[in-house]
Amino acid sequence: MSGIEGSGQGMGPLSTGNKKAYEEEYLHGLDLFGRALEQCTKAPSLQQQEAFKHVMQRALQALNETARGLKREDLQLKNDKIAEDLQAYGERKDKLGERVLKEDLDQAKKQL
Repeated sequence: MSGIEGSGQGMGPLSTGNKKAYEEEYLHGLDLFGRALEQCTKAPSLQQQEAFKHVMQRALQALNETARGLKREDLQLKNDKIAEDLQAYGERKDKLGERVLKEDLDQAKKQL
């Protein structure tokens, strides 16, 4: 994460500046996840696909941390859905799974 530390639990309300930083970090995580997904679908080798899946998992971790920092249960629930759909995509690697993940990312962006 870009200098945003801690889980946000037990802290008081976020200042406007902190909230904006967390929101920007969340959007960055969504963007990173989406770009890795796009590249994963194009990757010719299994090794490259695994590397992009690792990037998606790290981006998801950042999304979870920022959702906790924002104290946004709705974003945490959306992240849970993204995680479930990522697992399903990893098992199938089909266009439907890719489309579902892209829809999840779009919905999370709109929720922010």
